[in-house]
Amino acid sequence: MTALFFIFSVSILLQLSYWIFFYVNVTPGKPQKRPKANKNSSVSIVICAKNESHNVRQNFPDWILQLGDNDELVIVDDFSTDQTYDLARSLCELNQTPYCKVIKASEDIPGKKRALADGINSSSKNYILVTDADCQPGPLWKSSMTAEIEMPTEILLGYAPFHKKPGFLNLFQRFECVLTALQYYSLAHVGFPYMGVGRNLLFKKSLFDESIYDFNAENSDYLASGDDDLLVSALANEKNTKTVLNPDSFVYSEAKKDWSSYFKQKSRHITSSVKYKPIIKLFLAIFSTTQIVSNLLFIPLIFTEYWKFALGLYFLKSITATLTYLKASRIFQERNLFYFTPIMELSLTLYYVILSLSYPFKKKTDWN
Repeated sequence: MTALFFIFSVSILLQLSYWIFFYVNVTPGKPQKRPKANKNSSVSIVICAKNESHNVRQNFPDWILQLGDNDELVIVDDFSTDQTYDLARSLCELNQTPYCKVIKASEDIPGKKRALADGINSSSKNYILVTDADCQPGPLWKSSMTAEIEMPTEILLGYAPFHKKPGFLNLFQRFECVLTALQYYSLAHVGFPYMGVGRNLLFKKSLFDESIYDFNAENSDYLASGDDDLLVSALANEKNTKTVLNPDSFVYSEAKKDWSSYFKQKSRHITSSVKYKPIIKLFLAIFSTTQIVSNLLFIPLIFTEYWKFALGLYFLKSITATLTYLKASRIFQERNLFYFTPIMELSLTLYYVILSLSYPFKKKTDWN
C-alpha cells in the first residue's frame, strides 16, 4: 500500500500543478461595444459545407452581417448531395452582395482539408477567418477577432462553446470544451500554441501552405480530421499567435445529441493529436494519466491507514480544480458550470479510459 500511496500522491501533486497552471494562465478578455476597425485586416470568411443546406439557410444572415466594405464570404461546397451549393448561390444573389462567392471543392476525399484549402486559395483578402456551417457567430464576431490583430500577430485562436441544453451529455460536452480550452489557451499563453478549433480561427493568408496537409487518402497514415490542429501546429509559434477571450468573439454551435456521435467525433480528434510536438503530447498524456490514476487509487486508499492523507490530498486537488472552473466559467460564459466539477472530474476518468480503448484502427472517416 505504501507504493500505491506514493503513486497516488505524485499523481495528485501533478494534478495540482496542472490546475494551478490553468488558473494562472487564462485571463478574461474585455468586450468592446464597438471594436476598432483595422484597415489592414481585410478578411475572407471561409466556410466549408457538406450537406448543410439547413444550416446554410439558417446562418447565412449572420455570416453576411460580419462583412465590411473590404471583406468577403467564401462558401465551399464539399460534394454535397443535397441543395447546399444551389442554396448558397441563391442566397448570395438574393442579398445582391459582391462580397460573396460560392465554389465547389476540387476533390472528394475524407475530411474537409481539400475543401478548406480550396476556399483559402480562392480567397482574396489578407486574413482568413474560418468557422463551420452549423456555427452561429454573434454580430461582433469578425470585428472582435480582427480588433486583436497587431504586429507580430498572424494567428488568433478563438473560443467555440456549445449551446446550453438539458441533459448530462450536454453538460459533459460543455465541461470538456472548457477543459480543452484551458489547455490550449494556457499553453499558447506561455509560448506553446499547438491547436485551435476550426469553428473559430483567424490567420494571415500568406502563412498558409497547403503542403501541411496530406491529400492522398490512400496513404496508410492519412488523417481525415485535424485540419485546424494541423494548421495551428504547423504555423503557430510563441511570437505570431494570440488568444482571444472577448465574449463577443465566441461562436456557438449545437453539441452532439447522443453518446455514440460524441465518442465518434472525439475518436477522430484523437487521431490528429499524433501530429502534435512531443512536448505537447507528453503534457496532455501526463494530465490524463494522472487524472485516471488519482481517481482510481483514491477509493482503495480510503480503506487503508493512509486514508486521512489520501482524503486531504484529494480534497485539495478537488478544491483547486473547482476554483479553476469557477474562474473559467466566468471567462468562457459558462455560468455555474463549476458546481458540477467533482462529478465531472470523475466522469473524465471514464471518458479518458473509453477513448484510449476506442482508439480507431481505421482513420479514414468523414468529416461531418
